[in-house]
Amino acid sequence: MVLLLRSFRTQSTPRFIHRIRPVLPVSWNLKVAMNPKSPRMSCSCIRPLSLAVLASTTAWAPATEVFYDDFTGASLDTSRWLIAEKQWGGDNGGIVHENVSVSDGLLHLTGHGDLYTGHVQGVDHDGARLPRVTRVGGAIATKNYYASGRYEVRLRLPIKTGACSAIWPFHYEEAYEGDALWDELGNLGGLVPSIWLWAGLTQTQADSLMADLTSSKGSRPPYLESWTNGRYTPTDYFRAHAYDISKLDLVQDFGKLQQIYVTLQNATTILTQGSASMGYYKVRNQEIDIETPTGLEATPSDVSYRNARFNNWVGEAGGEFTAVYDDLGKAMNDGQFHTYRFDWHTASDTVLSQRVEFYIDGVLKQTNHAHVPTIGGRFWIGLWFPAWAGTPDFNTQSLDVDWVRITPFDESGDRYVAESYPDDGWWTPRPPADGIPDWWKSKYFQISGSAALSGSSAATADADGDGIDNYHEYLADTDPTSAASHFHPLGMTKAAGQASVSFPSSLNRSYTLYVSPDLKSWTAVPGQSGIPGTGGTQTLTDPTPQGAARFYRVGASIP
Repeated sequence: MVLLLRSFRTQSTPRFIHRIRPVLPVSWNLKVAMNPKSPRMSCSCIRPLSLAVLASTTAWAPATEVFYDDFTGASLDTSRWLIAEKQWGGDNGGIVHENVSVSDGLLHLTGHGDLYTGHVQGVDHDGARLPRVTRVGGAIATKNYYASGRYEVRLRLPIKTGACSAIWPFHYEEAYEGDALWDELGNLGGLVPSIWLWAGLTQTQADSLMADLTSSKGSRPPYLESWTNGRYTPTDYFRAHAYDISKLDLVQDFGKLQQIYVTLQNATTILTQGSASMGYYKVRNQEIDIETPTGLEATPSDVSYRNARFNNWVGEAGGEFTAVYDDLGKAMNDGQFHTYRFDWHTASDTVLSQRVEFYIDGVLKQTNHAHVPTIGGRFWIGLWFPAWAGTPDFNTQSLDVDWVRITPFDESGDRYVAESYPDDGWWTPRPPADGIPDWWKSKYFQISGSAALSGSSAATADADGDGIDNYHEYLADTDPTSAASHFHPLGMTKAAGQASVSFPSSLNRSYTLYVSPDLKSWTAVPGQSGIPGTGGTQTLTDPTPQGAARFYRVGASIP
């Protein structure tokens, strides 16, 4: 939206999804007489028209058609994608919609590092805005759900470490005592001895292996313990110590070490989490990840884009996931686009049929057979800030996406199960009730939502008594709690046939100098439109002032 005096015009902007970004009606007029000793200044402000934005909705549906998006539109296609607004994973400000944009045929997911000082605030676990503006990323996810298939994304990674670039399908269920789902999740896992025949062992070998797994071997405790109705489950010792096939300590593996290891890993149960005071719960978290940068398992602090994580999850607790740290042989943050892919197979004709194969630029890097999900999920692409990705010593940088393709395999192992919270954590575009977004009121008044529509935080209130209401303080990006902070002229000079106007500026705004002979007809001074703010005193200049009297006006806009 462009607002000039009493004329209103709307225009879309592709850089921020569903974000209306006005050229602000915060301005003042300067009349410049030909005698520079007698300038006259006047001030005028105009409120914009009310605006309406249609909210996006979420929908659960399994999908079997090929999905493809090359982001050639002016904005993200929100009929196919959701924009996430949530927080997870420790000390960070989550992911927010302001950091998702589309331009020049690319999806940009922006991350704000520790050097960022802008106005975009992070969110907490509930999606409420936080005061912090650092370690805030962006992410999107498909509206539809996908299971087995080939997932391909062409990415250009950020240059600096400190933020994780990732792709992942995700399904989440949460159950509490008394829920029907609690019992269902509690009955998952375990194995019966006959499974070893399916794994390729003879009956004699299966009997010998079961004796080994249910007994101690030297200082090694048993790997299996008996459960109810004839099933055996991996012990806590197995979950904690046999997380890698090289750690498996058997009397004999009968040439089937990988089949034995995968079968044991897939027999792990969903553990109960929580406490008596806070309540107990179980989580089924089915997920496949490609994540970079990272350290390696032996050198976790040596974070590099030369390394990547290839993970499978069926739950959250130890023993419920497979995490593989790979050295790729070269750093992938080379400024070029690379194709990241995984092929997800859910069919279980043999022990090793279920698998996830991970590729980069068509080269197979890793195959995981344990903890392979079978439940379809939404497919995510994101840039976020886990501690293990390193220290984000940067201002901003972006993960750029050229295209995404999902080719469903529709295998026999695919399942589609409703999530516990399918509609939580998604940004719904909507206009502020009074023209001021919640993040701004939260930043200055520590209040947001309906409670912020009245009192000192109301749009029409002048909290600092400087004569400028909160709405226009927001538009000018000034501090509504400080009378010394407001948009105003600092002075005008005329020299060498040029007229110059000075004013305090913001790094988050752009400025345009307008001129009028009569305070009725206004035009932008050539070459003085959309000038980025410096964050200090700024000067715009009319190089060829003409006429007996000239009035000048400076308008601020959100770039």
